[in-house]
Amino acid sequence: MREIKYQAWLHDEKQMVNVIEINTFDKYIRYYDISHCQDDAEIFDFIRSNLPNADCGFEGCDLRQYTGLKDRNGREIYEGDILANKKAFNRSFKVIWNPDGAWFVHDGDDWPCYYLRQVNGSTEVIGNVFEHPELLEVEKV
Repeated sequence: MREIKYQAWLHDEKQMVNVIEINTFDKYIRYYDISHCQDDAEIFDFIRSNLPNADCGFEGCDLRQYTGLKDRNGREIYEGDILANKKAFNRSFKVIWNPDGAWFVHDGDDWPCYYLRQVNGSTEVIGNVFEHPELLEVEKV
């Protein structure tokens, strides 16, 4: 069974965070704000000893669901990620989610190109649509 995890892109902060809690009744997410931490050890200690310390209303963020897959570098693939596979394709693809699963689609295409059941050894996450939308632009050959 696939692990259920979410990330959220915070509009105002222009930041991606790992979602700890989703409150559908009051319509907000909770996450750890670790911006005040100085190093990895301080981040670990903070998260280990505290409850989530920040929240954002649904209107202020975009949720991204984990697909259950990882790229060739072991990086988790989320909805909205941009994938590249230079061996199989000459362009990048974004991951979208639908009830049947995740799909590779090229920006501008109106139908899924490839069903994302597994990721081969040359596919990697190169960004996401929130932080790097320019990665979806078609390359001129």
